[in-house]
Amino acid sequence: MPIPKPAPVIVAAALAALAAAAVADPAPASLPTDLKNPAGAVYMTPPKGQPVRFYPEKAAREGVSGAVRIRCLIGKAGELKHCTIISEDPPGYGFAEAAALMSSYFHARPTASDGEHTAGKTVVIPIRFAPPPTPAPAAPPASGPPTPPTAPAPPKQP
Repeated sequence: MPIPKPAPVIVAAALAALAAAAVADPAPASLPTDLKNPAGAVYMTPPKGQPVRFYPEKAAREGVSGAVRIRCLIGKAGELKHCTIISEDPPGYGFAEAAALMSSYFHARPTASDGEHTAGKTVVIPIRFAPPPTPAPAAPPASGPPTPPTAPAPPKQP
């Protein structure tokens, strides 16, 4: 099935959290690919100046992990194109759409780790999603030293 073109979801999350939420693995041997040794051939370049959140909102709310496999053609300049979803688990949480958005930030090196040229080859990229860390609860407001009790005002003299 062709990958849909989702709109990016912009958030104030740090890029470090983004990397922890979704990890691209080398293609497993069980899925066909033209690239004989894809390990290290594909990498991700996060967008500059604007963190993008890839983790699906529904999955984050419910603390659900997921996995998606995409197959892409490697272009002459290392861009990945014609990406298709191979699998999504579990369905219905938006992991396929998140992987589609992520795929626009993937690139391939001109040669794989074994020296094989990558342009014109297909590659399978499994992506695992783990829920982003939950923020620590806010600390209670700092309270200063206790305020000493005030003495009652002396009675007014007639």
